[in-house]
Amino acid sequence: MKRHHVLILLVSILTSVTCALSQGQSPPEADDWTGTAEQKIFGLATIWAEAKYAFPSFEQLPDLDWDQSFQDFVPRVVAAKDRDEYYWTLMEFAGLLNDGHTSVLPPWGYLRPDFDNPPLELQVVEDSFLVARSADTPEFEREGIRTGIEILEIDGMDARTYFESNVNRFYPRGSSSANHALNIVSSGTSWGLP
Repeated sequence: MKRHHVLILLVSILTSVTCALSQGQSPPEADDWTGTAEQKIFGLATIWAEAKYAFPSFEQLPDLDWDQSFQDFVPRVVAAKDRDEYYWTLMEFAGLLNDGHTSVLPPWGYLRPDFDNPPLELQVVEDSFLVARSADTPEFEREGIRTGIEILEIDGMDARTYFESNVNRFYPRGSSSANHALNIVSSGTSWGLP
């Protein structure tokens, strides 16, 4: 019964958005953030519709029910408390496709300016996260971070779990090797070194 009500709400919202579009109005832009349920659902519906129409590889994702995922994400986007949480939710939704060509680019771009983005490159070698390159900074020197060292933990979480939960879930690249290449360390990291 609850699912039925969500679908009725969605159809009525999409109908009003479709009417607005047919009258020459543009869909809301990121700069026009109002945080209304209609705006949030419209963004989610846009991702769902674009993928439904153009995504070429649904047969390679037999465990993904795209329509059900959309329904599952409707209450999550509506409940998003601010624009940032809303975009993280949209990014996670698009990330279900696990495709390096399908993503949501949030208003802050690829890297949040308020996150700590250390000058550091990691590589995954035989399931270990190793520092491939790092800048010579007093902080890295103090923490013992240098080329060749293995990163075991980030923010109290083992490295693999951290990247799966905080990076690859939002920025999947379509393969584990591509995901490993993208692993960006951010948000006030504290390193667990051997």
